[in-house]
Parts: sequence; structure tokens; C-alpha cells
Amino acid sequence: MGDFMFYCILTIVVLIILLGLFIYTKITYLKEENDNLKVALDKIKVLLDKKKELLLKLVKILKYDNTILDNDNQDVFLLDTQLFDLRWDLNKLLEESKNKKIPNIIKDLDLLEEELLGLKDFYNSHAKDYNFMYDKKVLCCFYKLFKLERKELFSVKKLDKYEILKED
Repeated sequence: MGDFMFYCILTIVVLIILLGLFIYTKITYLKEENDNLKVALDKIKVLLDKKKELLLKLVKILKYDNTILDNDNQDVFLLDTQLFDLRWDLNKLLEESKNKKIPNIIKDLDLLEEELLGLKDFYNSHAKDYNFMYDKKVLCCFYKLFKLERKELFSVKKLDKYEILKED
């Protein structure tokens, strides 16, 4: 009877250790993914700031009434949407403008948007994996203990796809 009790206790201890290791590896994975997402988000923020500067140059050249970027917004996701909307509005005016500085700014904007698109794709794919792991009900309470939260995703829009909507 004593040996049976010993093996039962030993089995329970081993199972607890294995469960602890399992939870530890999941939390470590999410923390690493969280750090990678923070780095990607910081890079996206830098590129969005550059895009904002270029769009503000266009706003000055075209003498466009800019109400979209009046506030100094720190939310990267909202800033991305606002910059897309501003670019969309400016595209209508760009076709009519004859200013010689504009093609260079547009070229820089297009290169910047390609780089942004790649970073957003990277961020979104990793954030989806992160959120999938985070949403597992069994471990969710442990993730909250380590202050890990679900990640928001970027809406990836390209101006080319919205050309159809232009007014003639």
C-alpha cells in the first residue's frame, strides 16, 4: 500500500511539473511574439510619421484644407487609417495639379507605402498567430497574469483597389 501511494504522489508531481513546463513554454512564446510585434509596430510608426510628413508637404503644395491630421494622434492604427483617407482625398487633386515637385513626392510615397504594406503584412500574420494562441481558453487566465493582451490588426488597403471608386 505504501508503494502505491508513493507512485501516485510521484505521478501527480510529474504531471504538475509537465503542466508547468507546458504553460511556461506557451507564455515564453507569447512574450517573444509580443516583443517582435512591438518592434514591428515601432517600425510601422516611424514609416507612418514619414508618410505623414510627405502628405503634409502635398497638403501645402495643393493648398488642401487638412482636417484629417489636425490632432497629434499617437494611436498607430487610427493614424494609418487617417493617412490613407488623406492620401485618397489628395489623389483626386493630384490629377489636376501641374506642380513639378509632386511627382517626386508621389514616388517617395509609393516606395514608403510598399515598405509599409510589407511591415503590416508581417505584423498582421504574427498578430493572428499570437491572437490564436492567446484565445485558447485554458491558458488565457495565465496570459492575463503576465499582462499579455490580444493584438489589434491593421486593415491593409491599397489605393489601386480603390481607383474604381473614383468619381469621373
